[in-house]
Amino acid sequence: MFQVDWQKPWFEPLEPLGAPVLASWQELIQRSSSPNTFERLHEVLNEQRLMRGLLTEYSFVPQSQKPEGVSYEEFIFDTQQIPTRDNAHDFFNALIWLTCPQTKKALNRLQAQDIKRQGIGDRRGKLRDALTLFDENVVCISCSDEMWGAICAHEWVNLFWHSKHEWPGVQLHVFGHALLEKLLNPYKAITAHLVRVDFPLKPEGEDQPSVPHPSDAIMQACALGLTKLVEQEAPQKPYQVMPVMGIPGWWPEETGLGFYEDKAVFRPKG
Repeated sequence: MFQVDWQKPWFEPLEPLGAPVLASWQELIQRSSSPNTFERLHEVLNEQRLMRGLLTEYSFVPQSQKPEGVSYEEFIFDTQQIPTRDNAHDFFNALIWLTCPQTKKALNRLQAQDIKRQGIGDRRGKLRDALTLFDENVVCISCSDEMWGAICAHEWVNLFWHSKHEWPGVQLHVFGHALLEKLLNPYKAITAHLVRVDFPLKPEGEDQPSVPHPSDAIMQACALGLTKLVEQEAPQKPYQVMPVMGIPGWWPEETGLGFYEDKAVFRPKG
């Protein structure tokens, strides 16, 4: 069983929901009399889902309930059942379903529709690739034009070092569940795909984030907008990339200018 440090800035927004789910799952495993403790996470997720009135038309089910030959995305779209394995990857995926249901539903619908049109081949194609990247590895960011320009230009020293005083005003939401899984054991070179989102200002005095995420609809619109870029073969890239451990306060040790001059991680544009 893995552990989550809910004090980390990337996990903290998920703590109100994630911490009780993880604690209940661990308790369920500990008191199980059977050596086979697999396929129990879905039980805890459904308990929390029903108790909180979240994602009411969907349910989490064991991975074994998905028939052979049916794609994961189609199964969810056709049955409103989310196959779930007992691992960290599916744990974080479920938390994003519960906190950002509109965005997850939109991504699933688009994936399933594309599979029904194109079938499943050796390659996903541009649209499904873009949707998968969003689902697995996206961070949504709300920042100034100057900071976004530095991200697009890969001006990492300027972004993370010279502009570090601006980062407290930046709003981030780690959406990608595969990225969250990587962040269980962070390393310097972790790279996210970024989309710029116009998050509303957080109300004063709001210490704990809402469940679901208050900007779920904004992120859904962003996902749909990126999809149109891909379908129209627009010249601009739908995502920007960023080594996220450069964000001030994310690396567990003290960082100086030399940290950001490591071109093996903070690579220049080119």
